[in-house]
Formats: sequence, structure tokens, C-alpha cells
Amino acid sequence: MAGDLYWDNVGLALHLDDVGLADIKGNAMTLEGSVARSSTESVFGGYSAYFDGASELLNTTGLVPDISTGAFSASFWVNPSTQTQTVPTVFAAQDIAVEYKTDGYPNGFVLNVNGARTAIGYHAEDTWYYISVVKSAPTVEIWLDGALAYTDTSAVDGSF
Repeated sequence: MAGDLYWDNVGLALHLDDVGLADIKGNAMTLEGSVARSSTESVFGGYSAYFDGASELLNTTGLVPDISTGAFSASFWVNPSTQTQTVPTVFAAQDIAVEYKTDGYPNGFVLNVNGARTAIGYHAEDTWYYISVVKSAPTVEIWLDGALAYTDTSAVDGSF
């Protein structure tokens, strides 16, 4: 993208506002479950991807960078609604997951590192949040709406 100094380092860029929920970096996407394009809520372009919480996934067989090891960052918009799952995962990579209203944590987002959960504050349903997850061992940072919400400097395996 014009003006983005780091565009060559972006592995997957999903606007999620087109019919096929395509990746603008050219990776083929596969929609699983009932994930769908929705015009009910959006941040950009009038559409977004809707996941009803049953078993939806967006997968790619493209050549995106492997984030199963090493340092990484991931940024995304999310608009969580009423939660019915015990462990509702918004994002997961390596030993890190961002969950929303996990069983026992009724107020908002939760960071799960190797099974140890930490609440990240109160976050209302039906509100858009911009989240960035940054891992550079031994540190994990969670940014919410541009502000540092949580830092953990001890729980992440630094062996990569």
C-alpha cells in the first residue's frame, strides 16, 4: 500500500469487506463454518466479516509468513457481541490467545499465555476495538485502541 513503510513485511491484509473476504496481498482464503460478509456492522467499506461463535474460521493456503515461532505482531478490529462460549478466542498464535468474556472473566478481553489468563479490563459488547498483539520474547504486549493495555515480560517462552 502506498505510504506504508512496512508493506513488504505484511503477510496477510484482510479488509473483509468484499464478497470472498479476500486477502489484498493475494493469498487465497477459505471460509469455514458460517463466517459471512455482513453489512450490519463495519469500520471500513460498509462491510465486515461476521463470526457467529459456532465454529467459523478464515484459513489460507497462501504463503503467509509463519508465526508459529519467533517474534510477530498482529493487528485487527473486533466488535464482540453476547458471548455464549466458554473459551471464545478472538485471536491465537503460538502460546498466546486473546479471548473475550472467557468463563470466569465476564468483563471483557483476556490475555491467555500458556493457559494462564489475565483480565485486560472492562470492554462492552457491541463496540469496535482495535487490538494489536506484539510478541518479542520474553515480552508480550496487548494494545487496545492505540493504548498499551497489558505487558507481560515473564510468561512467554524465550527459546525461539
